[in-house]
Amino acid sequence: MNKRDLAREVSKRVSSKYTIDSMEMIIENIIEVIKDTVKSNEKIDIRGFLKLEQKFYKAEEGVIGEHKWSKPERYVPKITLSRIFKKECGYEK
Repeated sequence: MNKRDLAREVSKRVSSKYTIDSMEMIIENIIEVIKDTVKSNEKIDIRGFLKLEQKFYKAEEGVIGEHKWSKPERYVPKITLSRIFKKECGYEK
């Protein structure tokens, strides 16, 4: 399902007063707010659905054989699906 399909489905379920284009614009704005929130290192917790946060990784260095490698310290987005969501989708008992 892509963004347009999602907008179509939500538009059907919410009300006929919302067009698919308006729902798509709403979804795009929600995505932008989520991105901005995660970039600013804040957590998003949507109960019964998911938790989005930045995870910090320390800088690493190592050697494999004669090859030296390193990774700088960094933040990586971490997504955790809720147990309720997993249970309702049949992934947990």
